[in-house]
Amino acid sequence: MASADYFGSTGSLLWRKEILHLELRLQKRYVVPQAPHWSPLHKLSLPALRIRLNKVSSEQTDPLAESKTKKTPDQSQSQSY
Repeated sequence: MASADYFGSTGSLLWRKEILHLELRLQKRYVVPQAPHWSPLHKLSLPALRIRLNKVSSEQTDPLAESKTKKTPDQSQSQSY
C-alpha cells in the first residue's frame, strides 16, 4: 500500500488555462517528497507543466441536441392520428 506522502508529490497550482479541449497547468513539483520533514530537501520544489485533454461531452459537441429532444407545442399539435 502506498503512503500518503507518495501521492502528495505535487504542490499548489500556480497557473491554469483552458484552451479548446486542453487544460494547461503549472504546478509545484516536490523534488524529494519522501524526505523527512526536518530535511531542507523536504520543501524543495520545481515548476512542472501539466497538459491534460478534457473529455468532450455530447452536449458540447452538438449545440442543437437540446432542440432535437424537446417537442415544441406546435409539433405536438400538428401530429394527427
